[in-house]
This record gives sequence, structure tokens and C-alpha cells, in this order.
Amino acid sequence: MKIRSCVLRQKLTPFILLIASLSAGVSAKAANIVYATGFESNEGYQASNTGVSLTGQTDQLTGAVWERTSGGNHATLVDYLTFAGSGAVRAYGTADSTLKFNSSSTILNHEVMLDSYMMIDGTPGDNGYAEIALLDELGERQAAVQFQESSGKLTLRTGATTIVSDDFSFSYNQYYHIAISVNYSSGQVSVYAKAVERGDKSPLSAGDIVSFNGGETSIGVSSIVGAYAGTIRLLATSGAIGYYDEISVRSIPEPGSGSLLLGMIPIATFLLYRRLGTSR
Repeated sequence: MKIRSCVLRQKLTPFILLIASLSAGVSAKAANIVYATGFESNEGYQASNTGVSLTGQTDQLTGAVWERTSGGNHATLVDYLTFAGSGAVRAYGTADSTLKFNSSSTILNHEVMLDSYMMIDGTPGDNGYAEIALLDELGERQAAVQFQESSGKLTLRTGATTIVSDDFSFSYNQYYHIAISVNYSSGQVSVYAKAVERGDKSPLSAGDIVSFNGGETSIGVSSIVGAYAGTIRLLATSGAIGYYDEISVRSIPEPGSGSLLLGMIPIATFLLYRRLGTSR
């Protein structure tokens, strides 16, 4: 029986790899990139060592213009301390910038994922923070990630609610890969984060999810059900300095029965493969 199982495993291997690659392709196509930028010169952005105001610069992908919503300073584009490429946003001294990447609910099928590389400089224990956020059409926070100097931990903001992470402490002058998942059907928000070296674009995984409230990895926010995102905001307050680079927004449709079935195929084939390997 063991010999027959080995032969069968050898015959199944190409089939398993094919199915896995096909299903992976389906998953990749399911996510629609709504917006992406690296703040590069070939995208129409201008940066310098002293900083060029981001306010008024036009995003070539969307045709939208970056705006300042607070009464503070302008966020600027600098050509140093970038995560990758030649430009990154630097916000400091209560400075913010916003970009409306979508003005309709057509992107909202199920889930929106905001992805960015982010770094904070400042003074531990102070009251400043650096933030990246998805705003609704009224300019309110639907979901925001903050590096708060007072706690030294990654913090989630939804509306007027502030939730400090259980154990995700951050370091200054260290880039982090951040993703905020907002599910507009269920009203759930999840955050993923990991420290990365500059230029390291390795993807986030399920193991990078951040917990809140003693172990919760999905936070319910009733106010976002049926809503949609349309604006990104980059913000730093007080003495904190935030750096932002390689930002993207993806819309992930709700999986139908066909997608779910395809998603189950690699699992089933793997279990069969393992079972054959342990047969005696």
C-alpha cells in the first residue's frame, strides 16, 4: 500500500500544483486596485530635500488634487528617508493632506483595504501622533491607524473611539508595513502591521494581524455598515513627524459560491496529498 501511495502521490503532484496556481490567480484577480502611488516624479510629483508642499499637487492616476483640511501646516514631499523610490510624504507640526480617490460607492462590493508604509519620528511620552486614515464622504474617520507617542503603541481610531493595541509597540525611525481592512457589509475593521527594512515589500500575512481589547482581531463599528470610503488622510500632530510611502487602496468583492469552492480546492488536495503520504 505504501508503494502504491507514493506512486499516486507522484501522479497527483502536477495536478495539485496546477490547481493551487489557478486558485491563487482567482484570488489575486478578486482584489481590484482602486488607487496606488509611490509619490514618484514619473507620477507627476515634485519632491526636494527641503520639502515641496503636497497641497495642490495633482495625482495623475485619479486627476484629484491633494488638499489640506486642517488649519495647520502643509505636508511636504521629500526625497530622503523614503521607503522606496525618490519621494515620500513628510507631515509634522499638525500637518495633514487628503486625497479623494473615489466619489461614488461603486468600489464598495465588500471590503476595502488601505495599504501603506509608515514611519514616525518624535519624542516618546509626548502627546503627538502620526496617522493614516480612511475618511467617509463627510470627512470623518472610518478607520485610522495611529502611532501615538503617549502610549508607544499602535492605536486604532474609528469615529470618536480610540482603541490601543494589546501588545504592538512601535520603534521610532522604523518603517512599518500597515494595512487597514474595512468590511462594509459586516461593519468589521482589522489592522495588520509589521516592521520592515526600507525597500522590503514582502506581503503581510495572517500572522501580522494586530489584536485589541484583550485578543480581538476584528473590531465591530456599526457606523460603517453600508457606508463607503473615498478619501485618504495623512496626518501628524504636535511634535510627531510622520513619513508615508507606497500607498494603495484595494476593493475586495464579496466572494460568491464559485470563489469559495475554488478556494477550498487547494485545501482539499493538500489534505488528500498528506493522507496519501501517511498511508501504510
